[in-house]
Amino acid sequence: GHDATASMLGGILEWISHDPALYQRLRQDPAAFPRKLDEFLRFIPAGLAGTRTRIALEDVTIAGVTIRKGESVLPIVHAANFDEQAFSAADTLDLGRVADNPHVGVGYGAHACVGQQLARMEIDVAVQAVLRRWSALEHTDTAPDWYEHRLLRGPKSIEVSWTKDQELVRQAMT
Repeated sequence: GHDATASMLGGILEWISHDPALYQRLRQDPAAFPRKLDEFLRFIPAGLAGTRTRIALEDVTIAGVTIRKGESVLPIVHAANFDEQAFSAADTLDLGRVADNPHVGVGYGAHACVGQQLARMEIDVAVQAVLRRWSALEHTDTAPDWYEHRLLRGPKSIEVSWTKDQELVRQAMT
């Protein structure tokens, strides 16, 4: 489970390092981050696809595409997080989307991640520590290196510069 948490944390830090205004908004109220985490979980996938193929038991048409009985599909579950019927402006990271966010970023129902509460806590503690420690965080890598597997994806490292007490520091976070 720690790989998924590390991937998600890396994705969040990579995202906020590209948006100094967002970083500053999060920094103004770091204690509010847990309420905003669901939007990050919705918007930034920790993985790219489902873990198992599914076999159609009968002909079915989904979004105008017919899947014949016996054909297999590999569902990309994360795509549900961009369904315009479930999320207005689904292609936008909206940290105001805290009240009604039925994302499937950590699975759903019987398929929900059993370690999600621990992962949420670990991500929250880490992000809040970054927000408290550094007054600015900016992405400096011109050629980021990501691993993108079916089950997990995320930055291998994040090259950033940060400001702490008026001192500019440049370092890669891995």
